[in-house]
Amino acid sequence: MTPFFSHLRSRFTRRIAAHAVVASVIAAVLPSAQAQPLLDSPLRIVVGYAPGGATDRVARIVGDRLALKLGVPVVVDNKPGAGGRLAAQQVKTTPANQNVLMLANPAVMIVAPLVFKDNSYDPERDFVPVSHVNDYDFALAVSPTLPVKELSHLLAWMRANPAQANVGVPATGSLPHFFALMLGEKARVQTQVVGYRGSAPLLNDLLGGQVPVAGTPTLACAGLARIHAS
Repeated sequence: MTPFFSHLRSRFTRRIAAHAVVASVIAAVLPSAQAQPLLDSPLRIVVGYAPGGATDRVARIVGDRLALKLGVPVVVDNKPGAGGRLAAQQVKTTPANQNVLMLANPAVMIVAPLVFKDNSYDPERDFVPVSHVNDYDFALAVSPTLPVKELSHLLAWMRANPAQANVGVPATGSLPHFFALMLGEKARVQTQVVGYRGSAPLLNDLLGGQVPVAGTPTLACAGLARIHAS
């Protein structure tokens, strides 16, 4: 692993640990849901990616349960763009009298502040973590048009076809983005990383052969694309 990726991993680990501690403290001091009054207006869950992807699916599952618990409609509001940062910016500026949650992954709350100089929000200052919702497994999937059966075959294909060694990822600056760069290092080629507006449009292009390889949450591609690593 290069010093650059070692440095990023160290920073990610420290920030993930910090957020986990904050979330645990908040969970400990908040009263139980039964002690809270029901909301008097709908709740909106903002997702920074296109409908149909992994984060969107999780948000809809959470939304259904919250609707039953709170007794109000819960709407999932997809705001794709800028790798999820657009949604974070919109939630940051939402009036305080609106019921809004954001389902955010590490790409938005951990990676973006470290890699984008023009990031317009501070995760620790502008947001309050409420709960850990789920963990993602990531997969390396290939298009059905690609003639490879194993990871070693994929690396060999990338070396033989460097101009076509494009890897699609759900969002620019996401964790799969860095995994794609590491894959290129392993194959010893200059990988072209193609950022999408979520895992759903990425999967559409992967299955259609527009992009040969994808790094994406396993939840998005399981049963649909050939997975060579996870």
